[in-house]
Amino acid sequence: MIALVDIVEGESSRLVVTHHVKDRYSRLEIMIIIKIKQNKTWSLGCPSAPRHTIIVHEQPDRPQPRLDRCYQDSAGVSVGHMCECQVLDIKFVVLANNVSIGATTNSIINTELAVIRVSQKPSRTLV
Repeated sequence: MIALVDIVEGESSRLVVTHHVKDRYSRLEIMIIIKIKQNKTWSLGCPSAPRHTIIVHEQPDRPQPRLDRCYQDSAGVSVGHMCECQVLDIKFVVLANNVSIGATTNSIINTELAVIRVSQKPSRTLV
């Protein structure tokens, strides 16, 4: 279930994780899993890719659009307000700058990734 909230330069969403997730993972374990997630495109060498795609805020007043929308040069996502819910398992807020991380940034990162993958493949020559 997703509830979207329009804000200046960005989008804030309230996400709910269900299907008995809290039976398998605690709120703290989910936060740790999100925190340690590495950005594969950055590790492959894409210069425009954010090093850490997702930041998890533990402060009760974060993420805030005006403070957190430019995380990782606006290519990152901020997560916060994570809490357990008796009805819907785990709830949290996700903030992304959809103006910057939209089609343009993703197209640039995809192009960089394609160039890296092509340069890593051995060249074939016709005989």
